[in-house]
Amino acid sequence: MRAENRTLVRKQQLARELQIEREASFHQRQFMGMVAHEFRTPLAILQAALENLRLCPATVTQSSRLDRMQRATTRLVQLTDNCLADARLSSRDLHADRQDAALLPVIYMAATVVDLSLNHYLDVTLEGQTVGPDSPSPVLFIDSGLLCIAIANLLDNSVKYAASGEISIEIYPQEKHVELRIGDRGPGIPPEQVEHIFERYRRGETDTATPAGTGLGLYVARQIIQAHGGDLWLAENTSAGCKFALTLPVNGQQKDKS
Repeated sequence: MRAENRTLVRKQQLARELQIEREASFHQRQFMGMVAHEFRTPLAILQAALENLRLCPATVTQSSRLDRMQRATTRLVQLTDNCLADARLSSRDLHADRQDAALLPVIYMAATVVDLSLNHYLDVTLEGQTVGPDSPSPVLFIDSGLLCIAIANLLDNSVKYAASGEISIEIYPQEKHVELRIGDRGPGIPPEQVEHIFERYRRGETDTATPAGTGLGLYVARQIIQAHGGDLWLAENTSAGCKFALTLPVNGQQKDKS
């Protein structure tokens, strides 16, 4: 009987500790979301000011500095957007405000958020043909802002782990959904890390270092895609690169990945 009582007391203690940990984690994410929200407006002002400065005559050195400032500001915007999305996810307040929108402009808008270096280049294809932001595009029922965050996170992940080379986005329209495949030519993901890549605050490691970031990118991206009724998964993973695939239903209804 005493042993049973001790076991019961221990279980109750563990349950209380778990609840305290969950509440602390929730409040931490809410605080981060609040801080990110306060940062968002000043960052938007900085972005607008930098855009105006780029319209003025400038030397090569000044233009280079403006480019660096703009990339840094854009990076901060991406981080705050991820923190805001994570706070909404933790409070179960992430709802996609969807409407009909062309997919290609969203993809290219996401690309402007990511700090593509001179060693990277982006290739977007639609059924095997290279396309630009103004090319004829599939129209989906999506939240353009949220989807932009998700795609930017996937592109950012490719840039972080692939030091150079092509970042590809392949688009394959199907009858009831559109599939996107985002690939890079990096070293791939170590097998022991694969099952954890979509976890919150999880950052992959390379042979030299752990890349900078919040560890929210893939987690937030998958949650956004699932909020649209789609899915996101690791489709290919080799030493020559990896490829993530996602599906987006054309009518906003839940569909299984193919």
